[in-house]
Amino acid sequence: MSEEAPVGFIDREGLLQRVRRGLSCHQAVLCDLDLQGLDLSGAVLTEAEFRSVALNGANLSGANLHGATFSRCDLSGAHLSDANLGGVLLTETPAPGAVFDRGDLTEFKAPRGLFAAASFVGATLVRSVLAQADLTQAQLTDAELTSSALLQADLSGANLDRARLRECMAKESKFAGASLREVQLEETALSECDFTGADLSNARVFKAMLVHSKLSGATLTGAQLSESAFSNADLRGATLTRAPISKCLFNEADLSGLDLDGVRFEECILNKAKLRETRGRVELEKSIFNEADLSDATWSGKVFECIGQDAILARADLRQVELSYTNMARPDARGTLFPAEMLHCNLSYALHAWTGLTGRNLSTVDLEGVDLGGLDFTGANLHLTSLKKCNLEGANFGEVNLESAFLEEADLVGANFTGANLKYSGFSGAKLQGADFTGHDLTLVRMGGADLRGANFSDCDLTMVDLSEANLEGADMSRALLMGTRLDQANLAQVRWHETKLHCDFGDVDYDQLVFRGMEMTRCQFSGGDLSGKDLRGCDFSMSNFMDANLEGANFAGSRLDKTLFVGAKLKGAQLGGVFAAGANFFQADVSGANLSGANLRQALFAEATTQETDFSGADLTETVWTKADATAAQFPQAKLTFAQLDYATLDRADLRGANLSFATLHGIESEQAQWRGSTTAGSYPTDKKRLRGETYVPPSAPAEIPHTPGASS
Repeated sequence: MSEEAPVGFIDREGLLQRVRRGLSCHQAVLCDLDLQGLDLSGAVLTEAEFRSVALNGANLSGANLHGATFSRCDLSGAHLSDANLGGVLLTETPAPGAVFDRGDLTEFKAPRGLFAAASFVGATLVRSVLAQADLTQAQLTDAELTSSALLQADLSGANLDRARLRECMAKESKFAGASLREVQLEETALSECDFTGADLSNARVFKAMLVHSKLSGATLTGAQLSESAFSNADLRGATLTRAPISKCLFNEADLSGLDLDGVRFEECILNKAKLRETRGRVELEKSIFNEADLSDATWSGKVFECIGQDAILARADLRQVELSYTNMARPDARGTLFPAEMLHCNLSYALHAWTGLTGRNLSTVDLEGVDLGGLDFTGANLHLTSLKKCNLEGANFGEVNLESAFLEEADLVGANFTGANLKYSGFSGAKLQGADFTGHDLTLVRMGGADLRGANFSDCDLTMVDLSEANLEGADMSRALLMGTRLDQANLAQVRWHETKLHCDFGDVDYDQLVFRGMEMTRCQFSGGDLSGKDLRGCDFSMSNFMDANLEGANFAGSRLDKTLFVGAKLKGAQLGGVFAAGANFFQADVSGANLSGANLRQALFAEATTQETDFSGADLTETVWTKADATAAQFPQAKLTFAQLDYATLDRADLRGANLSFATLHGIESEQAQWRGSTTAGSYPTDKKRLRGETYVPPSAPAEIPHTPGASS
C-alpha cells in the first residue's frame, strides 16, 4: 500500500470540499482560517498543521486528527467526541468547554492547556501530557489517564469519578472540590497536591504518593488505601469512616479531630502523626505510632500488636479499646483513661497520674519505671505484670494477684502485701525495708540483691527463694521454711531465726552473722564452709552436707546429726558429746581429738577417717564401719561396737576397756598396745590369716627382659 500523499496548504473552501467528498487531508497545513462552527465531523486530518485557526464550536466528532499540531488556535466549545487525537500537540490553544468524550487522546500533549469545563468522559488519555493545564470543572468520568503527566495541573471542581490514574505524575496538582468517587489512584505521584473538600468515596488508592498533600475536608468514606504514603498530609476535617487502610505511611500527618469510626489501620506507620481529639471505633493492628499525638482522643475498638513508644496520650479515653500485645513505652499518659484489661502491653516509664487501679486486670502489662507510689491495687490482677523500677512506695497490694509479676529494682518501702499472691514473682534489687510478708507463700520468688532490712518473713514458705546478696539485716525468719533457698553472700546480721526450718545451701554465707544455736537446719548445704569454733549446740542438722567443711573446735553438743555428711570434713577438737548421729558419714574425715562421748552413732561410716585420740567413750557405735580408719589412741571405754566392721583399722594404743565388740569384724586390725581389759568380743571375727595373706600378697617382680642378639636363632 502506497504512502498517503500530503495535502499541504489548503484554504477554507478546499478543506470543506475535501471533507464533503470524504477525501483525506493528511498533512494539510491550515493557516489563519476561520472554521468556527463548521461541521468537520469524520474528517481525516492526520498529521495536519493548524496555525492560528479558529475552531470555536466546530464539530470534529469522529475526526481523525492523529499526530496533528495546533498552534495559537482556538478550540473553545469544539466537539471532538470519539475523535482520534493520539499524539496531538496543542500549543497556546485554549479549549474551554470542548468535548473530547470517548476520544483517543493517547500521548496527547497540551502543557499549560486551557480546558476549563471541558469534557473527557470515557476518553483515553494514556501517556498524555497535561502539565500545568487548567482542567477546572472538567468532566473526566471513566477517563483512562494511565502514565499521564498532570504535574501542577488544576483540576479543581473536576469530575474524575471512576477515572483511572495509574503511574501518573501529578505532583503539586489541585483537586480541590473535585469528585473522585471510585477513582483508581495506583502508583501515582500526588505529592503536595490539594484535595481540599474533594470526594474520594470508595476510591482505590494503591502505592500512591500523597506526601505533604492537603486532604482537609476530603471525603474518603469506604476508600481503600493501601501501600500509599500520606506523610505530612493534612487530613483535618476529612471523612474516613469505614475506610480500610493497610500498609500506609502517615508520618507526621495531621488527622486531628477526625471521626475514625469504622476505620481500620493495618500495618501502617503513623510516627509523629497528629491524632488529637480523634474519635470513633478504630482498629489499629500491627501498626507503628511512635511519638504520635492522641491527646484528648476518644477511641473504642481494638489496638493489637502495635508499637507506640513515646506517644502522647494525655487525657485520651481508651476505656473501650481492646488493647493487647502493644508496646507503648514512655507515653505521656497524664489523665489517660485506660481499659480495665490490657493483655501483654508495655506502658513502661509512662508519665501518668495513675488513679483507680483497684480490681483492674493488668495481667502481662509492662509498667516498668512508672510512678505508682501510694496507689491502691486492692483486688487487681497483676499476674505476669512488669513493675520493674517502679515507684511503689506505700502502695496497697492487698488481695492482689502478683503471681509471676516482675518487681525488680522497684521501690516498695511501706507497701502492703496482706493477702497478696506473691508466688514466683521477682523482687531482685527491690527496696523492701520493713516489708511484712507474714505467712506468705513465697515459693520460687526472686529476691536476690533486694534490700530486706527488718523485713518480716514469719511463718513464710521460702521454698526455692533466691535471697543471694540480699540485705536481710534484722529480718524476722521465725517459723519460716527455707527449703532450697539461696542465701549465698546475703547479709544475715541480726536475723531472727526462732523455730526456723532451714533446708538450704549455706555454702557461701558469712557464718559470723548467724546464731546457730537451737536452729533446725536439716538438709542444708555447708560443703566447704568454715564453721570452725562455732556454737552449733542443740541444732538439727539431719541429712545436711558438711563435706570438706572446716569444723575444727565446733560445738555440736545436743545436736541431731543423723545421716549427716561429713566426708572429708575437719572436725579436730570438735564437741559432739551426746549427739544423735545415726547413719552419719565421716568417710576420710579428720575427727582427731574430738569428743563424741555418749553419742548415738549407729551405722555411722568412719572408713578411712582419722580419729586419733578421739573420745568415743560410752558411744553407741553399733554396725559402724571403720575400714582402714586410723583410730590410734582413740578412747572407746564402755562403747558399744557390736557388729562393727573394723577391717584393717589401726587401733594402736586405743582404749577399748569395757567396750562391747560382739560380732564385730576385727580382720586385719593393728592394735599394738591397745587396752582390751573387760571388753567383750563374743562372736567377733578375728583376722583370717589365710585371707590376710591373700589380701596382702605382693606378686614378685617380673623378670628382666633378656636382650635379643641379632642373628641368633629363636
